[in-house]
Amino acid sequence: MDQFHHVSTAFSELGKGHQGAIEEITRRMGAGMAKFISKEVETIDDYDEYCHYVAGLVGLGLSKLFHASQLEDLAPDDLSNSMGLFLQKTNIIRDYLEDINEIPKCRMFWPREIWSKYVNKLEDLKYEENSVKAVQCLNDMVTNSLIHVNDCLKYMSALQDPAIFRFCAIPQVGILLKQVFYNLSLCSQSPMGTTHVSICFFEEKVEDFNIFVLLI
Repeated sequence: MDQFHHVSTAFSELGKGHQGAIEEITRRMGAGMAKFISKEVETIDDYDEYCHYVAGLVGLGLSKLFHASQLEDLAPDDLSNSMGLFLQKTNIIRDYLEDINEIPKCRMFWPREIWSKYVNKLEDLKYEENSVKAVQCLNDMVTNSLIHVNDCLKYMSALQDPAIFRFCAIPQVGILLKQVFYNLSLCSQSPMGTTHVSICFFEEKVEDFNIFVLLI
């Protein structure tokens, strides 16, 4: 916080349209995240709500900033939200072991509605004797994330500025779901990053907007 004055200075130099978008989204994110301080992620609806507050609203805010910069048309809220949800959900899947081993208290973002079909406690997925159930649960989580893919493709196909396209698409490519589907190691060891390889390949293809092949 002792460096926050730099943030304040940078913010004050922005145009009113940019300031308004940042103020609105930050306020909504703060209120939503505060709600989950004492609330567990029990249902899939809870999961979607949590991901909306921590990432979906970021998608909405970025769309407003792109529009305020007069570089893009204002994207529909549902598509902007899906961009954030897809990214957040895949990160939550990938970070299972890190979150479950967090000290002094584990962080549990996987919805009980999904994992309780396979184990009694979420941390049980990391044990070798539950490997079959862990893979089944993991694939269930991945399937839930896939519902946002069409929205992501629609959002990115409408982008006109190449730099904004890269800004939006590279994070999505960096978390390719094929890297986690049926990947039992996510429940027993820290994932090996392949983001760099994906990004290098993507940057060679970005001018052709070949995100459609890479994302699936």
